[in-house]
Amino acid sequence: PPVDSSFGNEAGVPLKEEEIPSIVKLEDLEVPSLKMNMEEKASALKEVYFDLDQWTTRPIDFHIIENNANWLIAHPSAKVRIEGHGDNRGTNEYNLVLGEKRANSVRNAIVTLGIDASRLTVVSYGEERPFCMQDSDACFQENRRVHLDVE
Repeated sequence: PPVDSSFGNEAGVPLKEEEIPSIVKLEDLEVPSLKMNMEEKASALKEVYFDLDQWTTRPIDFHIIENNANWLIAHPSAKVRIEGHGDNRGTNEYNLVLGEKRANSVRNAIVTLGIDASRLTVVSYGEERPFCMQDSDACFQENRRVHLDVE
């Protein structure tokens, strides 16, 4: 088979560094900083959504919870507030309880994946902090969520 001379000579012997006309060393390259501030890191935390009147996590969302737990493993000093939310149907009291159950459901799943519970706090906002303000099923779905916020 033919030999690619850019990687060696015709005999297949690798070229020496001085035989290669222009070698770019990694340390000579200007690479933008890979450091992120905590806000940028926290954007890796994703919300978990719930069905109407439900607080158990959906199997389809397990990968989101797992990714959030992996983020917490990678950032051992981070503490997270787990915020439960609901849509505006039902009473405010009902939605506060539902939001708390949703937040605890996500918290328990994250703890099951190996995160120390002392790093996680739970709060429920019920329907008081909607993400979407329209009166539609799609909007209601966006509001039935658990949001994770780095403290």
